[in-house]
Amino acid sequence: MRDAGQVDAGDLDAAKLYLDSIVGDTVPKVRRDTFLDRGPEVMDFLREQTPTRFAWVPEYADYLPEQPGGRVRGRSVEPVPMDASFLDDELGRLTKPYTKAPANLIVTQADFRKISPGLRTLRGPVTMVRVLVKRIISGLRRQRMYAMGNAIVIGLRQGLIDHGVDVHYGTPPVGLVTEEGRVVGVSVMRDGVRSTIRATRGVILGSGGFESNRELREKFLPQPTDASWTTGAASNTGGGHEAGIAIGAATDLMDDARVGTDDPAAQRTVVLLGRAQPAGLDHRQRRRPAVHERGAALRRGHQGDLRGPCDGAQRRTRLGW
Repeated sequence: MRDAGQVDAGDLDAAKLYLDSIVGDTVPKVRRDTFLDRGPEVMDFLREQTPTRFAWVPEYADYLPEQPGGRVRGRSVEPVPMDASFLDDELGRLTKPYTKAPANLIVTQADFRKISPGLRTLRGPVTMVRVLVKRIISGLRRQRMYAMGNAIVIGLRQGLIDHGVDVHYGTPPVGLVTEEGRVVGVSVMRDGVRSTIRATRGVILGSGGFESNRELREKFLPQPTDASWTTGAASNTGGGHEAGIAIGAATDLMDDARVGTDDPAAQRTVVLLGRAQPAGLDHRQRRRPAVHERGAALRRGHQGDLRGPCDGAQRRTRLGW
C-alpha cells in the first residue's frame, strides 16, 4: 500500500488544479497553494515524531471527480489503525466514533467500500473474513485497536509521551495574555483556579472547531442551525476562536463547514457511502431515489440549504467538522 506521505510534482499539480476548479475565489489561491505545498512537510514531521501513519483509500472518489484535476480513484487518505493499550486510564477520554462496527471490529474506509455491496461481490465476504481474523489476532495480543480519527489522536498522544510533553486535561482557556501587542501566554482555569501559562515562542490555537457553540453557530453559519446537528466532538466549543477574537485577531471562512447528509434512521450518523460507491443510488421505502453525490451535498450546505436531499422525512444536513 502506498504511503500517503509520498507526493510527487504531478500529484501536487493535479491537486492544485482540482482545488482551483472547485473552490474558485472562496479561498485565496495563496492559501490553497500553501496548504498543498507544505502538506508533505507536515506528513514528514508526523512520520518522524509520532507513530501516526496514513494510507491512501483506493477508489474513494473525489467529491467532484469530473472537474479538472479530479480523480475518480480518489486522493483521500485515512489513518492506519493504532493500538491504544498504552493509554490506560486516558482511554476513556477518547471521543467515541459516531458509528461503531459490531464486536469492536476495525473496519477502515478501504474495507468498507468492499464490504458495503454485501454478498453481491466476492471481495465483500473475503474482506469481512480478513477483518474478523485481524480482530481475533488483536484480541489474542490484548491490543485495543482503533481506526479513523481515534487512530490519529492515539498516534499524536504517543508522540507527546515520547517527547516528554505535558498534557493538562480539564484546563479550558479563559483568554490570551498579551504584552506590548504580542501574545505571550494563555490564561486558563484549572481545578477552579485561574492561572497563566506563559509561552516562550508563541501560542498555537489548536482547539478544534466551534460546532458545539450555539452563539458562534448562530452568528456565522447559515440558518437554521443547532448545536445538536453535528458529529464533531462535544468539546469543540470554540474557546480558541473566542480567545483570538477577543484580542482582535482576524477571522475568515467562519461561515463555511464540512457538511454531510445524515441518515434519518440513526442519530448522529452521516451518510458516507457516496464517494465509496459514487454511481450508487439510495432508494429507501416510500421515498424518492437520490443519487449519492457528495458534491451536491457540499453545494447545498454552502448555499445555506440545510435540508436533506430526499424529502421532508430526511433530517437536516448535519455539520461534520
